[in-house]
Amino acid sequence: MSAAIALWRREWIRFWRQPSRVVGVVLQPLLVWGIAAVGFSGIFHFPGVDQLRAAQFFFPGIIVMMLLFNGIFSTISVIEDRQAGFLQAALAGPSARAGIVLGKILSSLTIGLGQCGLFLCLAPFAGFDLGATNWLLLATAVILTASGCTLIGMMMAWRLKTSSAYHALMSALLLPGWFLSGAVFPLPAQEPWSTLLRVNPFAWMVDLTRAAVYGAELPTALSAVMMAVPQALICLTVLVVGCGWIALRQVGGRHG
Repeated sequence: MSAAIALWRREWIRFWRQPSRVVGVVLQPLLVWGIAAVGFSGIFHFPGVDQLRAAQFFFPGIIVMMLLFNGIFSTISVIEDRQAGFLQAALAGPSARAGIVLGKILSSLTIGLGQCGLFLCLAPFAGFDLGATNWLLLATAVILTASGCTLIGMMMAWRLKTSSAYHALMSALLLPGWFLSGAVFPLPAQEPWSTLLRVNPFAWMVDLTRAAVYGAELPTALSAVMMAVPQALICLTVLVVGCGWIALRQVGGRHG
């Protein structure tokens, strides 16, 4: 844990020394949510839920997007650290190998929690009742989502040699995965597309976050096209444990 805390502190200092990243953390979700809410406000319609607005439907997906980008920015530094020689020095200590993985998760989680906290202040403007929000489930969803996104990014960054390759793979896999998660449009209920798109891990993240933010006021018509909370929790937990095991194996190996 001493190695993990040291790396977390390093990432935290690095974050505050990059003003553009700090500004992006605050403005990016606001811009994406605002543009999507305004752009789709006149055409968005969800069958069976007349009062559901575009701003309300997109809100949980934006939370997942924030945590995804936090995971990307936290783990792309692995490639930069390798090129600078820092990673090789960190790997010299046996305890630092697991600390690298834990440090990345902690840094992404810290920034993600702060970002989500600020963004949730806008939830009433989207039409949510914060009194009905399941805060325990929301905290669990944020922790699992942030950890999963960071570990997926860690697995990618550990195998790639350049930042350009990381960005290319991110554009080909991670961003399409988010778009096809139900964050932007409802997933179809018809087979086989329903089952196929439900294999997407980002769909589990969005469904769990949406169920938590709505809480007791989740519309029945909306819950019918979402994964049940227990299933989403199990799937996300298995994802985090599995990706964590793979990341630790990678860091503990000779690659890097």
